[in-house]
Amino acid sequence: MSILSRLIYTLTRIAGLVVISALVFASPFAAATLVHGTDTLIGQAFDTWQEPSDATWRFACQSPCPIPLPTLQAAANGFLAAKSQLLSLSGIDTLPALRPVDIFFESNSICPLSSSFAGYSSTYFPHGDNVQRAYACLFLWNYQQAGQIDYFTAASAGLASSQTLIVHEYAHSIFYGRHVYSYEDFVRYWSYRISGTVPLPQGLCSQNLVTYSAPLIYQLCQQYAADDSDLRAALATMDQLYQQGLGYNAPRTSVSQLRQGFDDRLGVNTASMWLGLGYAPQEVGGTITPTHTGQFHYYDFELPDGSFKLHGVSTVSQTLKLEQPGCLPSHPFLDFRLAFDVVAATHHEEDGMPPPELPFSFGNATTITYSYAHEPAPVGINPENYRLYRATASCGQAGLGWQEITSTIDTVNKVVVANVARGGTYALLQPEPIFSNGFD
Repeated sequence: MSILSRLIYTLTRIAGLVVISALVFASPFAAATLVHGTDTLIGQAFDTWQEPSDATWRFACQSPCPIPLPTLQAAANGFLAAKSQLLSLSGIDTLPALRPVDIFFESNSICPLSSSFAGYSSTYFPHGDNVQRAYACLFLWNYQQAGQIDYFTAASAGLASSQTLIVHEYAHSIFYGRHVYSYEDFVRYWSYRISGTVPLPQGLCSQNLVTYSAPLIYQLCQQYAADDSDLRAALATMDQLYQQGLGYNAPRTSVSQLRQGFDDRLGVNTASMWLGLGYAPQEVGGTITPTHTGQFHYYDFELPDGSFKLHGVSTVSQTLKLEQPGCLPSHPFLDFRLAFDVVAATHHEEDGMPPPELPFSFGNATTITYSYAHEPAPVGINPENYRLYRATASCGQAGLGWQEITSTIDTVNKVVVANVARGGTYALLQPEPIFSNGFD
């Protein structure tokens, strides 16, 4: 089978390998020359190779490196061209603090080989200090040696069709540090677009983006006619919030902040799309502004699918927001996904900041309706025993604990309703005494 039909690529980073077709383009960087070096990474000796024209990444290989230099040079030539295209699509690169991104092609002490995925990326502390860097494990040398692929060679590693995996994993690092998630949807779309391994005849509106697990991009195009410039604009807004220290999950930005970037760019509320794709209501978020009527202020807010509602009358006017907490007080039976913040719109999760429940109170009881149908019950928890609690302080602060809030919990429809007097961090918990005595 030829290299054009044997490109192996991961469609879900935990679901294994899948064969997709490849297209061929010539690299304009054929004359690039790698500069060899050495480094000690997590206590082990590694050879490194870096392109003089781009110091944002380097190849690394545990010494003695088995990969021939011509193969590494061809891979560098191809990635130089592919990364140029990636930056034109994303508009932003990996944070300078995480560079150079270390890219490994073989299994080693940093990248243990796994049969469950084709590659992965993350961050690490390579020199045993507090300096964090991004890295990517690709295993293409292992697959080539095992006969699973036939394109990681001096003849083929530089082809555009050979760049799918390296673009995918490098693109993940663009989100690291800036944002709470590094979306598969974005990096899959970019890697397909650049390598041509998944045809996209309608661009962002191509059905193949659903088939090959990038539905967020497809829905942005189908529902709101978004294009590449809109993706760049939303990511630019995300980066600006990060640069200004305004990320809700300080310093990282939240899902709702990225969604708001799309809302502002597209001129429409996109919350229903995010919720329809399975994002939790506290991740999708929403800004809640009361209606003023004399001395009273009416809150009347509901997310498009009804997964979160805030209704009531307050004597205090305060613009609020729904967010997913970036940090939670410790509790042995807390599931992070079943917690949410209702906080002042200006609040950010930062160490040393006042607890989010303190900046305001409603003055009168206001009704919160929250659906937890989007999340399965955590292991070891009986949903019949859920109770609603409010955190009495933020992480690391005095007075840390949980106060039970009177609520009605519909375990059939997975909805909790409570009258609350103030904002803060709320969570569904199974009380420790019940947990200790089992489910009875």
